[in-house]
Amino acid sequence: MKKILILNVIVLSILFSQTWELKYNYPLHRTYGTDITITEHNKYACVGYIKDTLGWENYLLLQVNDSGEVEWERTYDGSDVYSLNECYSIYLTENNGFIIAATNGFPVLIRTDSLGNIIWFREYDVTSGPMASGVYDVIQTSDGNFVAVGTKIMDGMFIVKADTNGNPLWTGYYGFTPSDDALAVIEDYDGSYLVVGRTEGTFIETYLGKISADGEILFQRIYGEYFSMGTSIIRVKVGENNEYLIAGTMYETDDCGAPGDIFLTKLNNEYNIIWERTYSYTTESDDFGMSVQQTNDGGFIIVGSTHPDTMSSSKLYLIKTDEFGNLQWHRVYGDSAISRGVSVKRTSDNGYIAIGRIRETPEDTTRLYLVKTDSLGEIDWVREIPNRHDDISLSVFPNPFNSSVAITVSGGRGLASQTPT
Repeated sequence: MKKILILNVIVLSILFSQTWELKYNYPLHRTYGTDITITEHNKYACVGYIKDTLGWENYLLLQVNDSGEVEWERTYDGSDVYSLNECYSIYLTENNGFIIAATNGFPVLIRTDSLGNIIWFREYDVTSGPMASGVYDVIQTSDGNFVAVGTKIMDGMFIVKADTNGNPLWTGYYGFTPSDDALAVIEDYDGSYLVVGRTEGTFIETYLGKISADGEILFQRIYGEYFSMGTSIIRVKVGENNEYLIAGTMYETDDCGAPGDIFLTKLNNEYNIIWERTYSYTTESDDFGMSVQQTNDGGFIIVGSTHPDTMSSSKLYLIKTDEFGNLQWHRVYGDSAISRGVSVKRTSDNGYIAIGRIRETPEDTTRLYLVKTDSLGEIDWVREIPNRHDDISLSVFPNPFNSSVAITVSGGRGLASQTPT
C-alpha cells in the first residue's frame, strides 16, 4: 500500500504541475535557445540554433507543451558556405504559423506553418558581402506584412518590410553611426514602427527610432548616458494614453569593464521619460537585461543574466516589478550551472516562461534552457532531454482521474530536418 501511495503522489505531481525547467540538447550538438512565443493552444514554440563539433550551425525550431515535453522539433539547413546560421526571434502569425528572424551572413526570414514546415525562406541585402548582417527581431504588422530589424556591419541598422510571401516592400539603413544595431521592434498605435537598440557615438547609448509604415524616419532619439543598450520595448495602455517600456543594460560610468545593471525606462505618449529604474542581483553583480513583458497585475517581468560576483558563473535572472518599476522579487535559476536568459513571456496561468541556455560544467555541452514558473517565480521540477532520441514518456488516461488510472510508457519523439527551398 505504501508503494501505491508514493506512485500516486508522483503521478499527481507530474499531471498537475505547471512549473518546471527543461534542459534540451539536440544530439551531438551544442544547443542554444534565443526566443519563445506562445501558440493558440498554449504550447511554447522555441527558436535557436545548434552547433556541431566543427562549429557549423543550423536553425532550430521546437514546440514544447505545458508539461515541459518536447512535442516536435525541426532543424533547417542554412548556408552551405558559411557556418553562421542562427535564429534570433519568433513571432506567431495570424494563421497560427511562425515567422522567424535569423542570419546566415545575410538577413534571413523564415516562414513556417503551425508544425514548423517551411513555407518560404528569404535572404535580404544580398548585394553586401556575407558574414556582415542579420535581423534580430520580427513582427507581423496590422496590414498583414512583416517588419524585421537588425544590423549590417559598416552600414548601421538594417530594416526590411516584406509582404506575406517574403518579397521586400522596402529596405533601409537607419541610426546615427555605421556601428549601430537595431535589436527590437513593435508597431505603434498609429501604424508606424518603434525600433530600439544601441548607437555608438562618444559612448554606446540606447537608441529609439520611429519609422513610418513606408520606411521614412519620423524621429531618432538617444536615451541614457555613458554606456547603455536597449534590447526590448513594449507598448502599454494607461487610461487613454499609450506608454512605453524599454529594458536593457547600462553602466553608471564610462568604464564598460565595470559591473553593469539592468535598466527599465518608462516613456509617455510623447516618448519622454516618466521614470527610470535600475536593478542588480547584488551590489557586486554584473547584470544584463534582455527582454521585458507586462504582467497581469500591471507590473513587469524582465529576464536577463547575472554574474553574482567575480567567482560565480552567470545565471538566468528574472525580475518582477510593480507598475512603477519597484522591485517585488528577483530570482536566479540553474543552481551551480552556467545559464543565461534571453526572452520571457507571460503564460495563461499567470506564470512566466523564459528561454536561454545552460551548461552544467565548463566541460559539459550547452543546452537550450526553458524555465516555466508560477506568478512568484517558483518552479517544481526539472526535465532533462539527454543527448539521444529514445527518452521515455509517461501518459495517463483518463486525465484527470479519480480512483483508477491507466499508465502508458513509450519511447522516442518525432524529429524532422528540412532544407530551405
